[in-house]
Amino acid sequence: MNMPVKLWPFAAVDKVDFRYGSGIKLQANKVSFEPAVGPSLERRRATLALREHEMKLRLSAVQTETFLGFYEDTLKHGVFPFTGLTDPFGSAKTFRIADEPTFLEVGRGVWDISLKLEEVPS
Repeated sequence: MNMPVKLWPFAAVDKVDFRYGSGIKLQANKVSFEPAVGPSLERRRATLALREHEMKLRLSAVQTETFLGFYEDTLKHGVFPFTGLTDPFGSAKTFRIADEPTFLEVGRGVWDISLKLEEVPS
């Protein structure tokens, strides 16, 4: 069953401050076997391994409310994938929010939102 893909709620004019964190984490895609004799044997687990991105957004209070509505209502708490963002290399991708985002107020009306995104294969 194909999931409908939603659109990221902030246009380029919204000046959302993206801060990618530790970079890209690749899913484990290797299986090792220990035979009775000889060296271990390794093979790929699957033909496709997902990439995970950790990122932070610095948003105003109004933008944070927009993001909350997008996450809770439009994405149904992260069930649906979305487009409209690029990866750290500038390529347009489809993403899914992997874990629940965390919200931290860092100043009056300024919020940092931490996200873990998974690239969804096309």
